[in-house]
Amino acid sequence: MRKSFFIIIPVFLLFLCACDTNRVFEQYNDFDNSTWMRNDPVNFEFNITDAEASYNLYFNIRNTADYPFHNLYLGAEIKNNNGEILIENEALLNKPEEIMIFDRKSGIPIGESSIGDIYTLQAPFKKGFQFPDTGTYKVVITHFMREQELKGIQSTGFRVEKTK
Repeated sequence: MRKSFFIIIPVFLLFLCACDTNRVFEQYNDFDNSTWMRNDPVNFEFNITDAEASYNLYFNIRNTADYPFHNLYLGAEIKNNNGEILIENEALLNKPEEIMIFDRKSGIPIGESSIGDIYTLQAPFKKGFQFPDTGTYKVVITHFMREQELKGIQSTGFRVEKTK
């Protein structure tokens, strides 16, 4: 019985890990004291191995219940390994991405809670995006809230997945 238990657990864990076959990249950047400084953009690098495929790009946000606003304005820029800009930071053109963190009427967090008062939210950034070439890409994410110290944001992440 004990021997089969040690075989079943690794197989089960392997099964769980294999379920997300469309994910190409997903990573988070944690902030000290759940505070995202305005002058502290988040940088991620990821690899694209299939330039024929189209991809969905997402912002991942982990916030606390203490986040003082209903929404979060983000801007992002994606560059290829030559430094060419593929997606311009539209927030600099006064068109930031607005992500709802709490329901405006009820104040209930939109993200899912898994650990106490920490909520995780995945917000679409670009759907069906096609990278022109294979290689390494860099995304830079900046918040465009009025506060210099944006409290209540535990971490910001980015996800790239192949479309089905």
